[in-house]
Amino acid sequence: MRLEALHRRTKVLVYAGKPLGEPIAAGGPFVMNTDAEIKEAFADFRSGKFGGSVNT
Repeated sequence: MRLEALHRRTKVLVYAGKPLGEPIAAGGPFVMNTDAEIKEAFADFRSGKFGGSVNT
């Protein structure tokens, strides 16, 4: 694998592991097992359950 950054502050995380054999649902920044879990994650995020903003 060869990567070339276009910006000086670019960060990359590459990881691998054994397949879990579970369903995958993705939405925005969230990856869960079902669409219902994605909706719940968005609701939790909007309600502030993930904590405050790091930019405050």
